[in-house]
Parts: sequence; structure tokens; C-alpha cells
Amino acid sequence: MSIHKTVAIAIFFLLGSGHLCAQGNNSANNSTVMRLPLTEVLVRIGNDHDCFFTVEDAWKQSGTTHVLELESTLISVPSHKQSLREELDELRKTVPNLDYQFDMNNRRLVHIIDASLRQQKGYALSARLKSINFKGTVGDLVNVIKKQGVNVSPEVVSVTSEAAVQDNSTLVTVRGTGLDVREALSGFIPLNKRKSRIIWIARTRLEQGGITYVQFR
Repeated sequence: MSIHKTVAIAIFFLLGSGHLCAQGNNSANNSTVMRLPLTEVLVRIGNDHDCFFTVEDAWKQSGTTHVLELESTLISVPSHKQSLREELDELRKTVPNLDYQFDMNNRRLVHIIDASLRQQKGYALSARLKSINFKGTVGDLVNVIKKQGVNVSPEVVSVTSEAAVQDNSTLVTVRGTGLDVREALSGFIPLNKRKSRIIWIARTRLEQGGITYVQFR
């Protein structure tokens, strides 16, 4: 796949409104359970707990379709309030391969990671940068990291609903030595007054040397 090729991701039921409801058959419980895509669930959690997320998803080829492992899962929305960690633990139990970690430098930032990617040799977001001294837009940041030999690329968005929330213009200053790519992409984003609860989504094919396509939001 060419680095500059548009990644056309098909998630069978969403990238638009993607809401489903399941009516319980138990006569003792006739309540309707709402099920939402992962990104919408994360937005709800972020609003409830004033936190932010990055998402690292993996995709597999299924015929002519690219199927995202995390984002293709519909999740039941709990009817009662829980702590942030309880909600994240519930996601980890519910969504296959979903793992999470709090950012080491900012506890308001949570990284949602497909556990399969931790085992992938040469995974781009685990790479470590010798040094970086950058000031500019988040769109340009990905290309600067790419020039250091990291297998990342900006995602060319072809889905209308995603194009509406894509962010290529936020200004950042990223400086440091020995930063991993995940930290370089997320650790310098100003969170105060930020509207989007998801900072970026990175999508990687499950194969050695698979390119990671990054979309800021």
C-alpha cells in the first residue's frame, strides 16, 4: 500500500450515526440498552470525567474491506455512573484486544490501544525519536516524525463524517530527546478549552512494518 494512498476504512455499521438499541427479552427487564461505537462511548466518558483520549486501532483485510478491531465494536452504555477507572476496566472486558494506559505526564489523558499492536515488530508509535525540535501544525508534525524514519503518515480522510472533525491546524511546540512517538504526538497538545475529547486516532495494519495512519481531531 502506498504511503500516500487514501485509507478507506469500512466499519460496517458506523462512521455516521451508528446507534443501535437492543430491547431486552426478559419480562422482568423491559429496558432498552443503547449500544454505541467506541469513539462515541469515549466522548461520553470524557465529558463525564473531564479527560481526553488517543486511540490506536489495528485493522485486518477482509476481502476488499479493511476491518478495524476496536472501532468496529458496538458497546453497551452503562445506565449508572462509574468512576473513570471502572469505566475503562469495563471497556477492557467488553471490547476484544482493548487495553488502556494513563499518560505518564498527564492523568487527564488516556491512551486506548489495541493490544495486538504491542506485539507487532516495528510498531511506529512505540518507536523512540533521537530528538525533535518542532513548532507548527499537528498536520505537519506527523510528516516531521515520518522524516526521522518512523513508519507513520497523515491519514487522508475520505469519509465525510470524519472529514468534518479532522484537525490539521492546531499549533504545537514539540521539543525533547528520547521521546517515543506516542508522547510526541499527544504530550504537547493544549487541553484547556479543547472541544474534542479524542485527540487523534492512529490506524495500523496488522503486519510487520505496517504503516500507521494518524488522524488528528
